[in-house]
Amino acid sequence: MCDGRILVVSKDGKENASTETHVGVIQYTYTGETIKLCTFIKVAPAHRRRGVATLMLDHLHDRYPGKRLEPGPFSDDGRRLFVTLVGRRNYFWEWLVRGAQGELSKYVPDRDVEPAPPSGRSVLTAKQLSAERSAQEKAAKRKSR
Repeated sequence: MCDGRILVVSKDGKENASTETHVGVIQYTYTGETIKLCTFIKVAPAHRRRGVATLMLDHLHDRYPGKRLEPGPFSDDGRRLFVTLVGRRNYFWEWLVRGAQGELSKYVPDRDVEPAPPSGRSVLTAKQLSAERSAQEKAAKRKSR
């Protein structure tokens, strides 16, 4: 049973618009140590390849720092997304549980497949997620200086 959800909505370009369009959703269960995705990450076709799934995963990671992610089976698009994130997000490889690392390691062979040491509902607009991501990137740049 899924007890958590991250939903990204679009207000058709108007911050106070009365109609919302669902852009993407992640449904998950948090077990105390592991975040299990219940279904595939879903992004509306018109909004794919724009960073929506990445923003949702970043938000999920930030919501449960230090916890493990168990993504379940991968679709072809999902596998491409996760392989891309392994290369672009420092936290991502360590975040995945061993089974997911093992499945992705054939696509990212230079990664060590050893795991790192050891609900609620969130509705965010794409604009809010993008602002969060920008703030995180700025903070990371400041830290690295």
